[in-house]
Amino acid sequence: MRKETLHTVVTLLIVAGGVFLFVGLLQYRPADHEQAPLPGDPPMGKVGTEIAFLLLNAFGKPGAYLLVLSLGVWGAILYSRPGASDPSLRAFGTLVLVGAVASADALLEWEWAFDPAVPGWPSRWGGTVGQFFAMHLHDAFGPMGTAILLGTVLIASATLATDAFFLPLASSLLRGARLTERVAALRARLTAKHDGKGTEAPARPSPEIPVRRAAPPLIEEPAGPEAPPPAPGPAPRRTEDETDFEEPPRSAPRKPSATSAGGTYQLPPPTLLERGGAGQENAQERFIREQAATLEETLSVFGIQAKVVGVEPGPVITQYELSLGSGVKVHKIMAMEEDLQLALKAPTIRIEAPIPGRSTVGIQVPNAHRAMVRISELMGEVDLTRMRLPLFLGKDAKGSPLVSDLADMPHLLIAGSTNSGKTVCLNSIVLSLLLTQNPNRVKMILIDPKMVEMSDYAGVPHLLSPVVTDMRRAAGALEWAVRQMDERYALLQRVAVRSIETYNKLGLDEVRSRLGEPEAQVPEHLPYIVIVVDEMADLMLQGQGDCEALIQRLAQKARGAGVHVILATQRPSVDVITGVIRANLPCRVAFQVPTKVDSRVILDRNGAEKLLGAGDMLFL
Repeated sequence: MRKETLHTVVTLLIVAGGVFLFVGLLQYRPADHEQAPLPGDPPMGKVGTEIAFLLLNAFGKPGAYLLVLSLGVWGAILYSRPGASDPSLRAFGTLVLVGAVASADALLEWEWAFDPAVPGWPSRWGGTVGQFFAMHLHDAFGPMGTAILLGTVLIASATLATDAFFLPLASSLLRGARLTERVAALRARLTAKHDGKGTEAPARPSPEIPVRRAAPPLIEEPAGPEAPPPAPGPAPRRTEDETDFEEPPRSAPRKPSATSAGGTYQLPPPTLLERGGAGQENAQERFIREQAATLEETLSVFGIQAKVVGVEPGPVITQYELSLGSGVKVHKIMAMEEDLQLALKAPTIRIEAPIPGRSTVGIQVPNAHRAMVRISELMGEVDLTRMRLPLFLGKDAKGSPLVSDLADMPHLLIAGSTNSGKTVCLNSIVLSLLLTQNPNRVKMILIDPKMVEMSDYAGVPHLLSPVVTDMRRAAGALEWAVRQMDERYALLQRVAVRSIETYNKLGLDEVRSRLGEPEAQVPEHLPYIVIVVDEMADLMLQGQGDCEALIQRLAQKARGAGVHVILATQRPSVDVITGVIRANLPCRVAFQVPTKVDSRVILDRNGAEKLLGAGDMLFL
């Protein structure tokens, strides 16, 4: 604290000194040094007058003003940016620049000899310093050689003093000039085109109308005759404030999918997905060996006997498995986290002490090069027939596929700061369901308060309704899901089964037989319903306590009814992720957060604040 205060005081004094000297140069009166000075005190006093006289006499006008301005500017920079690099090098460059400017100024003067008896203004061209260097350089290199040498020194010293600030500035000015030329040319063409149109009356409107083309469908449907539109029924009456979850009427009938037309639905082929590129195994292996040796050496320096007995490389981090010597306590390793991070030159490390089920300690270190994880790789490494609702989440620290079954979770909470990877994770989850499930088996409700994150899924046959962007309708969607859950449980109770998996295996005849009604209108198949909310904070603020109560009911009871909720938020605070929600959503994904408090809100433990971002996550 004292060091920062001292730095602030010193930089403020430098800025004040620069301003004082600059005003002193502006207000300097040469007559104040004559035997008969002007009446009245000098504007800047005797001190300001003497310093201005010395600066002008030493460096001349250009050099003196440049020195004073540089002093004030660098003082302001040091005050606003305490971590400015190489201040001594910049000061040296500034002094050389001032001397070069004074010498160049003196080189323009015809008379080289310095006569201290010249009366009046002391700022002869270049001053004493400029005259001295210019005279000796002129004698040694001649006028042309001196000009070339001073030009080189000017450029080099300006680069040292400003960190080549003038180079990007000149480049920006050049780009701005080119942009101005292009805008002027475009304006000229538009003006000419407008004038040409004004002379002739158009016979008819131009046939070229910009049309926004729809995105290509995710699933290619076989060509076939279109089904006739359904008969219009009575429109439901609703008020403006009603927020029931109902699909709005469409202006045109929707093209039936292969399932609705009676055909067999075909899942998208895996060839649509991008394949992973070639890795850098050799460089990664060399990096791992170096890090393992550094770990052992650093621990031995601190008197801890440990040996790397295993390495588990992953796409983003590598876990080094350490076997501790006899008598070494685990908390000693935990206390050395910052020392190990410094020795490994890593942005962050994570210590798992001990590794569950083993007698070793794990140290997770970021890789030098990250590997991109593709969904296509995960699909080829996991047996999907054993999962009902597989979600491709990524790879773990060992590089093994991280694929979980949503039906077993049965709900998921995703939280993290902005640009940490939440939206990519949500898209991966939605694509996991679209790539592995047909619309008869899974239905989805997508709630997107941002209105742009999930717009690409419009028209997907798995959706129960268009993507919900109005938060009032989002609350209605949750109410509809709760009603659907209650209706399903009532049906399961009458059929004497506990879950929709058992119900779907019975068949329509068996269901009617158990109900005792041969002509009962009951569904033959109950699909899973997955509700995805991209930003839970907006939903909680809009619905206040109602949404929390609805989410609580779904999280507590909806598993057997086949209703699953996936919530995501970029604001992991206690007013959004309440204790009730955390208690009913045991499966959570935490991305990078700024503080330990946010990590504890998501996971009930620390760790998320040390993540690397860009998809690095903790899965609970």
